[in-house]
Amino acid sequence: MKQKIFAVVATSENRAIGHKGWLPWPEMKCDYERLMTLAYHKPAVMGRLSYESPNQFLSNNQNLIITSHKIDDLPDNCTTVSSIEEALKYYENEPEICILGGQRVFESFMPYLTHIYLTLIHTVAKADAYFPEISNKDWHLINQESFYAGEGNPLDYEFLEYQKVKE
Repeated sequence: MKQKIFAVVATSENRAIGHKGWLPWPEMKCDYERLMTLAYHKPAVMGRLSYESPNQFLSNNQNLIITSHKIDDLPDNCTTVSSIEEALKYYENEPEICILGGQRVFESFMPYLTHIYLTLIHTVAKADAYFPEISNKDWHLINQESFYAGEGNPLDYEFLEYQKVKE
């Protein structure tokens, strides 16, 4: 069985994912709920800056933090690794791995991803971190749901699900 390696990410229309350690748009309840549904019980991988972010999300499963820095007082379900390769080796027997960002982690994992669960926030955001472009030749859009702004969600948004084109 092939391992499912999937990213869970929210982006703006210009692929922004972060600005100075924060999300570059108002808090969206829908995105947090989707993140919980998709990632809460899965082993997860993130970079140090995502771990230290005020918007930090930790799976209740094992969390790997890719860093070359020492992190003090890690929770029991967190471990540091120094590379993408070390993270893949650590989770080699897991049927699914959730990739949570940030930019460099998403960029590094793109060749290994099998699925992308993207919340597209309908705004153009000022940012210093971006999600890589999703190429139509490498990815198929397999599901799309559109929603209007409403209670807890100040902006229109879409849930998009991509699957990597079979090689």
